[in-house]
Amino acid sequence: MKTINARKGGKKSGGEDVRLENLRRACAFVLANAVSVSFPEAVPVGGSVTPNGFFYDFDFRRPFNADDIKSIEKEMRKITGRNEKFEKQDVPGERIRGMFTNAFKREALGEEPRLYQLGGFRETASGELVCAAGIVSAFKLTSASPVYWKGDSNNPQLQRVYGVAFGADAHLQDFLARQAEADARDHRKIGKKLGLFFFPETSPGGAIFLPKGAAMVNALQGYLRGVYTSGEFGSYSEVNTPQLYDRSLWETSGHWPLYKKEMFVFENEGKEYALKPMNCPSHCLIYQNEPRSYKDLPLRIADFGCLHRNELSGALSGLLRVRKLSQDDAHIFCRPDQIEDEIRNVLKFSERVWTEFLGFDLKYVVSTRPRESIGSDELWEKAESRLEMALKNAGIPYGINQGDGAFYGPKIDMYAKDALGREWQGPTVQLDFNLPERFGLEYIDENGQKQRPVMIHRVVLGSLERFIGVITEHFGGRFPLWLSPEQVRVVSVSESFVPFAKSVVKALSDSGMRVGSDFERESVSRKIREAQTQYVNYTVVIGAEETVSGRISVRNRDTGEVSKKSIEEFIYQLTDEIRHPRKPLAPREQ
Repeated sequence: MKTINARKGGKKSGGEDVRLENLRRACAFVLANAVSVSFPEAVPVGGSVTPNGFFYDFDFRRPFNADDIKSIEKEMRKITGRNEKFEKQDVPGERIRGMFTNAFKREALGEEPRLYQLGGFRETASGELVCAAGIVSAFKLTSASPVYWKGDSNNPQLQRVYGVAFGADAHLQDFLARQAEADARDHRKIGKKLGLFFFPETSPGGAIFLPKGAAMVNALQGYLRGVYTSGEFGSYSEVNTPQLYDRSLWETSGHWPLYKKEMFVFENEGKEYALKPMNCPSHCLIYQNEPRSYKDLPLRIADFGCLHRNELSGALSGLLRVRKLSQDDAHIFCRPDQIEDEIRNVLKFSERVWTEFLGFDLKYVVSTRPRESIGSDELWEKAESRLEMALKNAGIPYGINQGDGAFYGPKIDMYAKDALGREWQGPTVQLDFNLPERFGLEYIDENGQKQRPVMIHRVVLGSLERFIGVITEHFGGRFPLWLSPEQVRVVSVSESFVPFAKSVVKALSDSGMRVGSDFERESVSRKIREAQTQYVNYTVVIGAEETVSGRISVRNRDTGEVSKKSIEEFIYQLTDEIRHPRKPLAPREQ
């Protein structure tokens, strides 16, 4: 579920976009100038634009701290205030190279370096700049961090400074407001506040889910298992597969030459092994385990097994980028004539969860053959055309994401826009003619002839860790009832009403609800306030009237409405809301 701000391979839509890019490139230039003034020993290496701003790398002995960033931004505003022109220098590339002695800088210059001068400062730029520094005004430095040269952890570190820039101050202020809201919604903060998960230093890229967080994982898996057995979108058989495999499996699948650097590999007793980064090769082994007939297909195999991917430490980001993960992973082995029905089922399944249950609108993209891939042109063309045909026949508009398919096959990626306007890759369905070929998978057709099945890789939620991270930020911790870690909290007005309150807790727990309680000797207003800060969906208050009448007071988290109900009525209401989730309020309306 990677977040995307600009579609890979996209093109600029007009002159305004080009001007904004030039402005951001000019910001990076001014940043290099300001650092050279404030920290003369820091050597500018190179910078670039980002979807919302810019960055520049420096060969410097230490990381920049918060005070450094403030002083650099202050110096940038002095430079832009002078409103001097950016003057492009007509200097041959070889002469430009001779002007710089720093090894990183010389290597970063590229084949056709461009040299600009601003006042007394000369530096290279990766493209065109705006005409004058005064145009650069709506900017702000946001952070700094060490980065490895060329992204390789075996290389020395440089110091990178990031900033944002826009064509107007109003746009900058809107962006900063959204960033402040994003910071408040950070899943790491909310996860700590609600007691869902934490990230131990001893397991970089690994999350420990606490009881409430584990309840969410179990709720997701429980829902999916229910759909698998119901057969509404096709019946699935769940399996459990090893985490460790000999390298020969990964050589057969094609992962070893193309994916090895992202796998955890080690030796044991003279052999090489790897922790699995994905389940597809092991599911091919399951298919191979016994003879298959055309009557056995489609064969749908689901697996929640743990996966490990060797992400760079600098890329790790809470639940959004981890090294240990589990997916709602499934692989469908089918006949060619079954492809479209199976893809349509996955699309409907995805819409049920993301649109009906969670309130997202999905955008569809066909991701085509990447530069590094396996298989023939013929197989790739066939797979891509079948995916497009499935979307066309379903009446679903879609875009093309050139070169972003998996190395073994193209895919339909579905993107969801969250409450802050960020797009996340969610469900995906991948069509694969290559792995069945590499593993020699076969079935016997109605004429007794051997045929090759087609393999469909699919996830609806994707990585459960990342999914929980995304929806935590989308809902700001105010989860819909079916997914909430604590659906109901029962509080007592005083100690004398605790026995009846406990009977209410038991009745709710016996009905399958996730229930908390607060029977401490505190005021009921404090208890209700505490339940509100924990975003509990319903708070049940038990006092004298409730104990005598047997009708409980129920407070709705989202509306603040308080109503009187019998325990049976309340359980029916909760059960119905879980079985038929109402479309959630837009997070900003809550």
